[in-house]
Amino acid sequence: MRKLFKATLRAVAGAAVALSMAPVAQAQDDENRIRIIGSYARVGLSTDDHDFQLLGKVDTGADSTSIDAREIEEFERDDQEWVRFQVPLGEDDERMELELPVVDTVTIVGAGDEDSERLVVEMDLCVGDVRLPTEVNLVSRDGLDYRLLVGREYLVRGGFLVNPAQSDDVRPLCGADGED
Repeated sequence: MRKLFKATLRAVAGAAVALSMAPVAQAQDDENRIRIIGSYARVGLSTDDHDFQLLGKVDTGADSTSIDAREIEEFERDDQEWVRFQVPLGEDDERMELELPVVDTVTIVGAGDEDSERLVVEMDLCVGDVRLPTEVNLVSRDGLDYRLLVGREYLVRGGFLVNPAQSDDVRPLCGADGED
């Protein structure tokens, strides 16, 4: 049993060394580079009309990204379903109103028996130098500390590795007050 444990430990250590060297070995191939992100990150969000930033909680347990949306109002424009909503921007009562086409409706399975139907819109999310169009579901996060929850789908596509010992060390470098 001890030999099996030691062999497994060596294999895991070898994989960790290889993983830690991956960013150096792949520096030329930016799309395959591994990026380290902490438990929280400053995220740039962009639509056709707006660029803004929110501090987001990184959540590897959530498949999708969620944004705090208030006063959600569905309407029709050019025979397409749209949604108008407000996003709280900080501790004060400042809010940004957005109007976006609805790209989907999803059922989010919550803790216990609490499932919820949510509208989904598309926004560009930027963390560090990674800007990706991302489907974002709308939900009131009133009473929660963070207005944005960055889900696993964005993290995987962006090549992020989560280090929970790190937090808010990454700033957006594209759009939303960064470079593009």
